[in-house]
Amino acid sequence: MAGAKQVIALLAGHVEGNDERVYTVALQIAAAEARQGHVKTAETLRKLVDTARTSAGALPPYGPNSPSQRR
Repeated sequence: MAGAKQVIALLAGHVEGNDERVYTVALQIAAAEARQGHVKTAETLRKLVDTARTSAGALPPYGPNSPSQRR
């Protein structure tokens, strides 16, 4: 299970529109899950990151520089 600091980093990356930060934290969580023997959870996270990276831009970013925040 992800710790509070990891969740904070994950959400901060999302709000900032920093996809690489989100992916990095997600992969750190996947590694921690794998070390704890939660192989399926780790693999699911890795696959989600891979999918997100290959379809970058599929979801609109949310953050201070995103089109939805500019007015």
